[in-house]
Amino acid sequence: MGACTAHAAAGIVEYFEKRAFGKHIDASRLFLYKTTRNLMQVSGDTGAWLREAMGA
Repeated sequence: MGACTAHAAAGIVEYFEKRAFGKHIDASRLFLYKTTRNLMQVSGDTGAWLREAMGA
């Protein structure tokens, strides 16, 4: 599964949560991957942009 955008989006969210509020959250990469696919209305591993992943 090519989930590099999900990993990048989760890393961004985790970083800014830690920086802004001082606490660590563990973002779900699989949730971001699947939600991004649903927003794009595609099935399979077709690739995604970081902008789409952040919208998820």
